[in-house]
Amino acid sequence: PSTPLNEAEYQYQQRKAYADLHFSSQQKEGWRTDRGRIYMIYGEPSEIERFPSSLETKPYQIWHYYEIEGGIYFVFVDKTGFGMLELVHSTARNELQDENWRRWIRPNSDSRFY
Repeated sequence: PSTPLNEAEYQYQQRKAYADLHFSSQQKEGWRTDRGRIYMIYGEPSEIERFPSSLETKPYQIWHYYEIEGGIYFVFVDKTGFGMLELVHSTARNELQDENWRRWIRPNSDSRFY
């Protein structure tokens, strides 16, 4: 209230613009995707590990946040092969946790069998 600029609103708008630019698809605005939501809440990750598709794995990313909750991470997998990475596991409180997340990176994985 003591400043002319609403810093929280400015940060929100900046994160939304970034998410829309980097995570959008034809079906969803970037901030409505799993990566967009995580970016909106937690901001820029400390580190992103990117794993392209291979014979053994689907494409996936691990986002690390070293300064939050003593260090947390989020795992996103392109389950369908169309470039939409979905959250499959996190170590953050109140987020999706699936200790068996590696099943999602197998090329022939299907959630109906797990």
